[in-house]
Amino acid sequence: MVVPRSLLFVAVVAVAVIALWLAALRPEPVAVRHTPLAPVKAIPRAEQASSVSDKANADLQAALEAADR
Repeated sequence: MVVPRSLLFVAVVAVAVIALWLAALRPEPVAVRHTPLAPVKAIPRAEQASSVSDKANADLQAALEAADR
């Protein structure tokens, strides 16, 4: 089966354009704060839960370090 040279050229150009599109023009990741309203309402509660968890972990780590002494 013989493929015309012009068809090969079109295929190579198409692959190059797709690769360029994916590499250079891909969308930036969206921060959670910039998502629709429903998840945004949950962010303060999640941040509060995260900070409570961080404090509990820090307290636990301090207690473990104090117990090692």
